[in-house]
Amino acid sequence: MTVLDVASTGVAAGISAALSVLCWPRRPDRGPRQRLARLRVPADGSAAARLRWRARFISRLRRNPWSTARRSRQLSEASARLCPEAAELLAACLAAGAEPMRAAEVVAAALRPRGRLVTCAEQAAHDLAARFQEVAHLLRLGGNPITSWRAVAAEPGLRPVAEALGRAGLSGAPPVVAIRACAQDLRAQRHAAGTAAARRAGVRGVAPLAGCFLPAFVLIGIVPIALGLAHRLLP
Repeated sequence: MTVLDVASTGVAAGISAALSVLCWPRRPDRGPRQRLARLRVPADGSAAARLRWRARFISRLRRNPWSTARRSRQLSEASARLCPEAAELLAACLAAGAEPMRAAEVVAAALRPRGRLVTCAEQAAHDLAARFQEVAHLLRLGGNPITSWRAVAAEPGLRPVAEALGRAGLSGAPPVVAIRACAQDLRAQRHAAGTAAARRAGVRGVAPLAGCFLPAFVLIGIVPIALGLAHRLLP
């Protein structure tokens, strides 16, 4: 193996390592906070000031626009995954004879996560449970059915459910059939979104091949041959 082959192999390995580091999955949000929480604040004022500056620096890094947009997207996706279950549970409570206020309380209790909010799914479940709990409070106070369900209607996936319940509260018609139909539509949309995401993942899986293996093949296989031919043919 010539020096050129060794150099090209090293370049290809470096490119592969760099891409592997960039594509490494993101660690949970609680890691830096827990590590900083374990550190005891020393008596020295300068050390304490450095510790506070480090905590503020990490907090600013975590609150960059890319992380904020990514978290918002993850929260919206998690809320969309919870919408069919919430609609089906609400329809089951209403079909069992529960009042809309009691049904909203049951859905809020079922969706509310236990313990600390660590993942985006838990945060989305907590926010959705808070929406149903707000509706239950408004209905208990005698609020208008249409305006009371606006908190749930703020979630795009549950807007038809809230509208059906608002109309049922004014007209007295049973909303169970409409809510179950909305739940089926939400599940169909979720299935279509999952299928599209799986297809996009298959397309994105070709990126490592194009970014790592093909340049390595060119550097290791084609470049030495071309240089050898050029060295022999050119005067």
